[in-house]
Parts: sequence; structure tokens; C-alpha cells
Amino acid sequence: MNYKKIDPQTLLRKEHFTHYLENVPCSYAITADIDIDTLVKEVKSRKIKLYPALIYILSTLINRHEEFRMSFNKNDELILWDYMNPSFTVMNTDTNTFSSLWCEYSENFSEFYKNYLDVTERFSSSVHFTPQTDCPENTYPISSIPWIIFTGFNLNLPKSEKYLTPIFTFGKYFTKDGKTVIPVSMQVHHSAADGFHTCRFLNEITQMSDSCTDWL
Repeated sequence: MNYKKIDPQTLLRKEHFTHYLENVPCSYAITADIDIDTLVKEVKSRKIKLYPALIYILSTLINRHEEFRMSFNKNDELILWDYMNPSFTVMNTDTNTFSSLWCEYSENFSEFYKNYLDVTERFSSSVHFTPQTDCPENTYPISSIPWIIFTGFNLNLPKSEKYLTPIFTFGKYFTKDGKTVIPVSMQVHHSAADGFHTCRFLNEITQMSDSCTDWL
């Protein structure tokens, strides 16, 4: 879990960063229907789970883009994580409650998938919100609402003016124009990234889905 400190004055977007952190602190959410048709067909043929494949895509993309790995540490210093791990929700169907779990990211999908299965097999029946006691700081949150097709999703973060980490929410996947798509909401602190960066990221999810045979 390594990082480097960042001087905000060295940022290319230093004026934007300061404006949306101090003058008009705000986050925004963009929800889009993401084409995952190729990925869904491939995971079904290989008899593997879709959710960890989606988590892997997000994690790979997060670790490609510095703007989504910025954070403030406990000393209120702006930092850039070397890499980030996913923190994701898993449902306990017996109690209709969920737990927030995390696993180590790996560029190798098979290794990542093994990490995911190990964690979920151990903790998916938990009734605790965070049953793991070793969650590191370099995580980013993912949740899933697979019971509804939503067209918009927004989290209200009144006490998180300096929470720079993006937050992802998946909805129920469905068929649109003959393709399988899934609604994805990406909530971003405006000081960290603009609409360009967020839209590029969302488009890259489909690009990774289309090329899934290269990494599955």
C-alpha cells in the first residue's frame, strides 16, 4: 500500500481542483447504459460469474487513470495511490442484508477471480457490514442493485467534501437493441475529474468488455 504525496500546485487542473474543493465543493454522478454484450456471452460460456468480471474491469481502469486514484490521507495530505483495490457489496439472501467486502487486485484475471471467490466464500453469509478487519485505505467502493433497471443514481455525501475516490453502482442488466447492457452510475468529486474524464472511463468499460477474450 504505497503512495506519493502531491503538491496541488503541480496539477495540470490546479485551478479546477482548488475551485471544486474550496470554492464550490461538489460531486456529480453520471449514469449510462453500458454495452456488456460480449462479456456476458463469454462469462456464460466459461461458466464464471459476471459480477467479479465487472469489478475487474473497473479496477483495471481505475489503476490506469491517476485522477481516480487521488485521495487525502489521515494527515490531510493529497496523495496518489500506486494502485487501488475494489471494495464491493455482497448480498446475504437469508437476511436480505449486505456486507462490504474487499479483495486484492491483480492484473491477472484468474488470480483476481480466485481472490474474489476466496473472500466471498468466507464472508458472504455474514450479517456484519464490514466482516473483514483488514480493509486497507487504498480501496474504492462498488455496489450493485440488481433488482431494478435505473436511469439515474446519486449518493448524497454532506460530510465528505474531501472524499475524492469515485463510487460505482451497477443496476440490473437488460436487453436493449439486441444487446445486453447494464446501467452504471459513477459518482465523482469534481475537484478530481471533469465530465471528460468520467465519460472516457465509462466508454472504456465497453471497450474492455468487447476485448474480454484477451484477458479472461
